[in-house]
Amino acid sequence: MKDQIVTLNVGPSQLLSKLCDEIRDEIEGQTYRFVVIHSDQLTKLKANKLERDCQKESAQFEKDMTTLHKGTFHCLADAEDTKQAFEKMHKLRLHRYQLSICAEKAPIKRAKRGRPKKEEQVEFQTIYRIHLALFEPDQDVLETKHQLLSTFILITNRLDKTTFPALDVLKTYKEQKRKRLFSPDKRWRA
Repeated sequence: MKDQIVTLNVGPSQLLSKLCDEIRDEIEGQTYRFVVIHSDQLTKLKANKLERDCQKESAQFEKDMTTLHKGTFHCLADAEDTKQAFEKMHKLRLHRYQLSICAEKAPIKRAKRGRPKKEEQVEFQTIYRIHLALFEPDQDVLETKHQLLSTFILITNRLDKTTFPALDVLKTYKEQKRKRLFSPDKRWRA
């Protein structure tokens, strides 16, 4: 079945949907027809949710990254171990990131209190910090999630495509949904 764009007039609003695919399969020995539909209305609703999820994940990661960046390591092996543990704990669903380890020179803390003498030399040591080298939304994952969130599947046991085409399946679903919304009996089922 080729992609077919359909506009349905259901109630006061129009619904623009795209009939994407149609397959047959069995569930517990009974054959059914599955109609996959991509809805523009559902796309608009789910886009906001996906954006909120992306912002929430970003905020949590930035908070954890701030804590990690404050830490200093005196040995490169410790920094590598901490970096690997952080990456293992923070497998993000909607973003990509990359960490790097940078060496810095820092003055060694003096044993005595007070101001150093003029002739006293300041000694330095090498410390290591973990920095965020790359952090961006993973566009491939976001596009896939967006497609999945704006798609739904209708199932019917009427297998003949000629007497009950996919467009009729969608129209019947929309009529049942409208009747259920405006039915005084909340126990009504399609």
